[in-house]
Amino acid sequence: MGTTRDFIVSAFADTLLPMFSRSMEDAVYETIDKRQIPTRTDFKEVRDLVNNLRGQVTGTTSGIQRIVDQIETLSARIDAMEARISEGSTMEAPRSKTLTCKVEGCNEPYRAKGFCARHYQQWKRGRLPEFPPDA
Repeated sequence: MGTTRDFIVSAFADTLLPMFSRSMEDAVYETIDKRQIPTRTDFKEVRDLVNNLRGQVTGTTSGIQRIVDQIETLSARIDAMEARISEGSTMEAPRSKTLTCKVEGCNEPYRAKGFCARHYQQWKRGRLPEFPPDA
């Protein structure tokens, strides 16, 4: 009778065993969740985030440094201008950048060597007697 009883108990235990047993992994993850311990995945995500932010901060820092350098340059130029003004010197008006041809009567814009495009070609070929070409 002992074997029959053992057989029935073991069959009943085998049926109930999956409901009561948990894998070791489930127990470990449950303990980690209860204690709020970060997992390897959490550490990897944090590491990647820090590396990403480090790159952004480096780029931002160099950009800010360039802006600071430009501000310092402008500040020095402003100080120099204020010093000249306080000394009584007047600032010259900016020169006109539109130069005209040096051939008398020609008002075309300057191209090269003081001539407009048409007179430059003539000068280059030696057709302007008042302006001999360079040797």
